[in-house]
Amino acid sequence: MGSDNKGWQLTGNIPPFVSKAMEKVALDSLVSIGTARMDNVKKSRETAVKRAGSELKRKGTSIIEMIFADYAASFKDSNDIARLISLREKIIIGFNKFGLLSSVVVEEDTDANNAVWCVLIISKENLIKVLSKIASSRNESAAEFLTVKPEARDEANAKLFEKIFTAESINNSIAYLNAGKIWPVDEDDEDIE
Repeated sequence: MGSDNKGWQLTGNIPPFVSKAMEKVALDSLVSIGTARMDNVKKSRETAVKRAGSELKRKGTSIIEMIFADYAASFKDSNDIARLISLREKIIIGFNKFGLLSSVVVEEDTDANNAVWCVLIISKENLIKVLSKIASSRNESAAEFLTVKPEARDEANAKLFEKIFTAESINNSIAYLNAGKIWPVDEDDEDIE
């Protein structure tokens, strides 16, 4: 099935429209597939999107943690490590609040069993943009994050972010996450916010 889906390995009983949607998704994107069958289509849609979003948050957090762990391994000074931990936590919190603003629904449809399926992605470019904005903002308010005026940038964090989140570190982390198979998040998953 991999060659039919541009290299994606899909597992489970995936409807053809989801498989076809994956053909359009770049391999360096974060992808999540959410599914739900509830009392009505509206509830099903909301739940499927929420499940897909929760999975994207987990993946984004994993990438942030992997990159920081690799970068921090070379540090010996406890002040540098404390600063890295602080920035990592700021980025993780910010990503969990605002990361899905950069996500896109590439497919959403209902299967023969009336379950709604949602394919949600964050491109590598959008991931880098959102993480950079979070790192360089001075606080975690929505207004601050969405605008990040030059006078409000935290230049020290912005420069540290650029050192840590290199093209190579992002590519390696996304490739690592995407090396596994993509499976739908459904009612068996408990971690819904």
